[in-house]
Amino acid sequence: MATLNLPPVITVAGNPNLTHIPPIYAFRNLSATTTDQKVSGNGAGEDQEPIPIIDLSLLTSGTPDQRTAVVLDLGNTCQEWGCFM
Repeated sequence: MATLNLPPVITVAGNPNLTHIPPIYAFRNLSATTTDQKVSGNGAGEDQEPIPIIDLSLLTSGTPDQRTAVVLDLGNTCQEWGCFM
């Protein structure tokens, strides 16, 4: 399997000239149906709580209110779901 030679996210985030999230680090394939999809936890077809999707780009490009909302959403999601990427 081929691997990408990418700088660690912490290196990118520490760049004082960072104005946007580099595309290689951003997942942009979101649609209205993606956020509304239900996840079946046991394969039996039962609808479960939807997987939370948080737009982290608002941390660098959003308004102060949007950034605050994202931080709160992220904290709540990490407490309820754990953190995975």
